Amino acid sequence: MAMRSLPLLLLLTGALLAQTPADKAAEAKEALKALDGWAKMSNAEKSAAIGKVAAVGGSQVAHALATKLHDKSAPVRKEIAEALGKMKDDKAVPALITQLDIEADEKTGDVDVFCAVCEALGGIGDPRAVQPLVHGVLSGNRREANWQKRGDARVKALGGIKSKDAIDALIDLWTRGTASGGRSATRGTGSNPLSGSIVSSLNKLTGQNLTDQKAYHEWWKGHKEGFKFPK
Repeated sequence: MAMRSLPLLLLLTGALLAQTPADKAAEAKEALKALDGWAKMSNAEKSAAIGKVAAVGGSQVAHALATKLHDKSAPVRKEIAEALGKMKDDKAVPALITQLDIEADEKTGDVDVFCAVCEALGGIGDPRAVQPLVHGVLSGNRREANWQKRGDARVKALGGIKSKDAIDALIDLWTRGTASGGRSATRGTGSNPLSGSIVSSLNKLTGQNLTDQKAYHEWWKGHKEGFKFPK
C-alpha cells in the first residue's frame, strides 16, 4: 500500500516545489477574498476565514490577517493571534506588538488574548519583540487576578526569541524582580514571582540547566561573547 502511494506523494511534492511566485501570489489573492466583508461576518464566519487564510500562509496573508487584530470579539482576536503564531511570519510582528500594549491594560484588555499574542511573538521569534515584552513586566498591581498569568506569558515568549538581548533581558528581570539580601534572593527565589518562568526560559535559550541567579550571571558573563544558540 505504501509503495503504491509513493508515486502520488512524489508527484504532489514535485507540484509544490514547482509552484512559481505567480502561482503563490494568485493563491494568496484568492485566499484573501475570505476576509472580504469582515465587519459584517458572524464570529463563526470569521473563524472559518481565519482558518482558510492561515492554511495558505505567506507574508501578504499574515499582514492582512494581522490587520484584523482590532476585532471587538476577544475570542476572534485570540484565534487570529494563534493563527499568526503558527504562520511564523515576521510581517505580523508590528501589529502583534501594538496589540500587546492594548491587551496589557488590566481593565480593558483580555488576558487570554494577551497570552495568545505573547505566544505568537515567541513563536515567530523576532528580536523586535524583546523590549515590548519586557516593558512593564514587573509593574502593575500584583494583587490583580491575572498579573501572574500575564507576566509568565511575557517571560515564556522571551524564551522563544533566539537573541542575546532576550537572555540579557531575562537575567535583568530576574535581578530586578528579586528581593535583595539572604540566601533565597541569591538563588533567585526571594520575592520574584516570575523566577520559575525566567529560569525555564533561560535554560531553553542557553541549553543550560542552572537555577542559581549568581551562577547564571557568572556563566553568561563568561560565555556571552562567543555564545551560539543550541539547535
